[in-house]
Amino acid sequence: MKKLLLGDFAVARGAWEAGVSVAAAYPGTPSTEITEELARYDDVYSEWSPNEKVALEVGIGASIRGVRAIVSMKHVGLNVACDPLFTASYTGVNGGLVIAVADDPSVFSSQNEQDTRLTAVSAQVPVLEPSDSMEAKEFTKLAFELSERYDTPIILRLTTRVAHSQSLVELGERVVPAAKPYERNIAKYVMMPANARVKHTVVEERMQKMSQDANALPINRIEEGSKDLGIICSGGVYEYVKEALPEASVLKLGLINPLPKELWYAETNLRETEERAKRTGARLIRLQRLRSTNAISQKEFEDTEIENIKTQAEVARARENFEKVKSGLGEKNIEKARRDIALVQAKIDGRRAALKLAARHLDDCRIVAPSDGRLVSIPCKFTMYVEKGKVVAKMSSGKEIHGLAYVNEGVVRKVRPGQKVRISSGV
Repeated sequence: MKKLLLGDFAVARGAWEAGVSVAAAYPGTPSTEITEELARYDDVYSEWSPNEKVALEVGIGASIRGVRAIVSMKHVGLNVACDPLFTASYTGVNGGLVIAVADDPSVFSSQNEQDTRLTAVSAQVPVLEPSDSMEAKEFTKLAFELSERYDTPIILRLTTRVAHSQSLVELGERVVPAAKPYERNIAKYVMMPANARVKHTVVEERMQKMSQDANALPINRIEEGSKDLGIICSGGVYEYVKEALPEASVLKLGLINPLPKELWYAETNLRETEERAKRTGARLIRLQRLRSTNAISQKEFEDTEIENIKTQAEVARARENFEKVKSGLGEKNIEKARRDIALVQAKIDGRRAALKLAARHLDDCRIVAPSDGRLVSIPCKFTMYVEKGKVVAKMSSGKEIHGLAYVNEGVVRKVRPGQKVRISSGV
């Protein structure tokens, strides 16, 4: 089912579908509606905290406990929450932790402008940035998955135009992951200097791995268009670009910290090399005209010709590298899809095995009515144990069927008086 939702409402819906258990926030436009909407769900604990620092600490506590939590605030509030934010980047998470921060470019409802992305770079916290309400919902769900996969809080950055605009959203069902058990781990959660020094290295390695993996994330994508105009953008700016410059090639980033450097460098290198080749080719044409009039020497012309050949070779290598990166992304996405399909197939096979086992148990416990009457009562239930000699079923003739010890002759000596036995199809 599709529904027209505000960006903030879509974030709330995404958190609910992702199985969030705790929502804490300090109100501030344009982020207020996230927690207002989450408060409507009875299966989510929601609270207005005294300030953003306390809100984030509530979320961190829920995460350490092993459940998913979302904390919401506006950009100036993130300043208040910086103390626990920077430390949470070091400690990591247990249950997924998402921090929804709404920036306010052009100062529609704030005392200043700030860019949450810069704070995230300083704190070494990954940032996702949706461009519409549908992405706001899906990116929220993805943020929880990435948070738990990479053991880090994730910032979901919104802007006023995304938070307070509406677009169609495909609604899904709520899936609540099992709460992760809490484990006492001083080295992970207590950031004394000795522990923090070790964790700093872990954080650096985590960001490098995410940067590499970002090349395969489908939320980072290249939209081919004009070879003369290429734009790198994210968030609400993407909508403006598609409307104002529909012909442009676009590198749309969903994960903006860390950047997908392999994808970024491959495309940038290709564009720069093509531009250099274009200039060298134009120069060669000019020199050909000059050479025809003996205005330049043969050596100068040949040097330019050799330079042009080298540049064309560089273009070919850059294009080959770019295609490798793109095909690599496709292969990684296909491999992920294969793993997902294998997981679903394993679940189906497990379910089939369970059903087959249940059918076998049902056959073992089936009671067959004798030919001299019909059954009128079966006091016992499927898989129920019945003591030897107790009534299993009653017949219309008044006869009763009693439980028997159905065992192999070789082990009959092991049946003790009063022992409970399963109902047998031989009864």
